[in-house]
Amino acid sequence: MGKRTEYTIAERVQALAMHATGKKPVEIEAIVGMHRESFKTVLKRAKQRGYVVGGKIEERHVESLPRSGRPTKASTAVVAATTKAKAKGRVTKPKITRKKSAQPLKRSAEGTKEEVDESMQTKDVDMGMQTEHVRTSESGES
Repeated sequence: MGKRTEYTIAERVQALAMHATGKKPVEIEAIVGMHRESFKTVLKRAKQRGYVVGGKIEERHVESLPRSGRPTKASTAVVAATTKAKAKGRVTKPKITRKKSAQPLKRSAEGTKEEVDESMQTKDVDMGMQTEHVRTSESGES
């Protein structure tokens, strides 16, 4: 059985009420579905918050405290909708390749299409003087 995140307030109240009537943790587990150790934790927290066994069960005895850590950016509904769309294959990552990302640079370069294509095919050389030399030597000039 997988790990359960949290019992509802109603389940916690029901377990405490059953305990107050004399039910054992094993019986509470069978009826409510709350593990014995989980019930002991619920009982301990309720007592820390002022609960007396057999007394009135107040909301403060069984309420959930705020979680620590960074809150989620999206609401539960948005996360559920996105997860559902991903499961159906509707949400995919954009496919951007290096060739596509270089196209705007290629278009904005000065010169004719042939000059741009030729410059894209030349060897990359780190220093500007050597680049000039490579280009002029290819055209037959020195």
